[in-house]
Amino acid sequence: MEVPERRKLNRKIVTNAMEVINKYHDPIVDERIEKMEKRKGVNGAEEDLLDLMISLKDEDGEPLLSADEIKAQAAELFFAAVDNPSTIVEWAIAELINQSELLRRVVEELDNAVGKQRLVQESDFCKLPFLKSMAIETLRLHPMPPFNMSHHSTKDAVVAGYLTSKGTTVLRAQPVSAEVTARSDEVEVEVI
Repeated sequence: MEVPERRKLNRKIVTNAMEVINKYHDPIVDERIEKMEKRKGVNGAEEDLLDLMISLKDEDGEPLLSADEIKAQAAELFFAAVDNPSTIVEWAIAELINQSELLRRVVEELDNAVGKQRLVQESDFCKLPFLKSMAIETLRLHPMPPFNMSHHSTKDAVVAGYLTSKGTTVLRAQPVSAEVTARSDEVEVEVI
């Protein structure tokens, strides 16, 4: 299959996946926005991140994010939450398989702290310093994907010194290296 044909196929697969996700999560976002508008002033406590995004207001008391922007953020969080943890676990297991001494230490620590009769619980984490260190090292050696999900510009803006017109798709790349010595994560955005 030639590259242009593969791109069309990939775009079709991604578009279909987005349509399925939007079919299920858009009504939830719309319903929550409607509920938040109805209970305005009655109980302003946010229950979760979606409530927080809906309740954000600008200086004039107007919603900071439109319904479409909230839906886009929710979809982005969904994709990040599904792919990244499983990818990190795969890398951690690969590192342990390739370094049998590390695997032995992790298993020993788990056996001592948790035992073999039950599953690990959140309260066990404080007793698993080597496993925690191994997870951190896995993230250092194999950082999250170098390309984050794209962002769609809703207004003309200057991003990192470059003018991006309304409607532009912006893809932010990070350095691809386990040994990054100096990098700037600060990207200035100026809305025009």
